[in-house]
Amino acid sequence: MPLMHTVMTRRHRRVVDTNITGTIYPGTCQAVYNASEAFLDSFSFALRYELKDSGVTVIYLMPGATETEFFERADMMDTKVGTSKKDDAADVAETGFKAMMKGTGDVVTGWQNKLQSLRRRNANWRRDDPR
Repeated sequence: MPLMHTVMTRRHRRVVDTNITGTIYPGTCQAVYNASEAFLDSFSFALRYELKDSGVTVIYLMPGATETEFFERADMMDTKVGTSKKDDAADVAETGFKAMMKGTGDVVTGWQNKLQSLRRRNANWRRDDPR
């Protein structure tokens, strides 16, 4: 994998995967989109586990809806999420950067997103050790 070769040859070896908090739950009516999000979720945790003794840190940043131009460009300004209050992009970036520097694995931004993610943490399985 060319990307991992590049990461392995660097002095500071960090990978940050950013994905939505919605990957915590199964989704309907968007099968391909939800499957691709679930893949990134699983891939990040598998990669972290496989690289745990290599010195490479894999961080999985899960912001909720973030104030960007996305919703306007996607013509979603008439939807609930498009019109709702969203996390500040600078705050999300700062949280992700701090987590990366600490080597934190899972990072959920915003208190509402953290509350929603508790459902996954209460599940009876561990994502840091898939066996």
